[in-house]
Amino acid sequence: MIRRNVALSIGAAITLLATAILYLSFDGDSAEDGAGNGRSALSASAPGSQIVRKDETVSAPKQASAPPAGFDASKYTTAPKPGSVANKILQIFMDRQMPDHEKVQRLLNMVPQLSDEEKYVAMDRATQLIPDEDYLRLRPQLLRLAQSDELRQLVMLDMLTRDDGIKMPSLVELLRNPSETTRTEAREILEAFLEKDYGDDPQRWDAPVQRWLAENQEL
Repeated sequence: MIRRNVALSIGAAITLLATAILYLSFDGDSAEDGAGNGRSALSASAPGSQIVRKDETVSAPKQASAPPAGFDASKYTTAPKPGSVANKILQIFMDRQMPDHEKVQRLLNMVPQLSDEEKYVAMDRATQLIPDEDYLRLRPQLLRLAQSDELRQLVMLDMLTRDDGIKMPSLVELLRNPSETTRTEAREILEAFLEKDYGDDPQRWDAPVQRWLAENQEL
């Protein structure tokens, strides 16, 4: 009986010892895995994390080099130079406090004193601001100021953007102009609309133009 009890005690002790060894072995592996997973999670959660070698350095941003001595930026821009006539024309054109009709009159009043190039710029700006309802009133002044073929061409191109009731009679007015170039072009355009050539006399075009306008009011 005593031997049996001793044997049972020894067997129990061996079982407990084996269980403890297995437990310790499992716990060590889990600890290592946990540490590895922790390192992986830490690496993955760090935004923008990357391997940096010891010999790598961060270079400073390059500073913009100063322009060479004597460099004139105004030579490389299309903006009018401050104080120039072109700049004055632009300032009038862009003035938000000035009504358009006042801008137009100021620009047209400048034209006689300007150079050919400046005249073109001023009249181009002025015609852009003239509404259809005010065009017929200003047409005599435009034709009077357009004393070169280039300016008459500008006026004619503006006419072609107008409503038919303004465009067609205005082209007839160009037939009364002394410029052979614009007279020929105006006549060709009128002929294309009316599908007939009424000759050199502008008066012969008045009635056909009015008849065409009456027939094409819905267009």
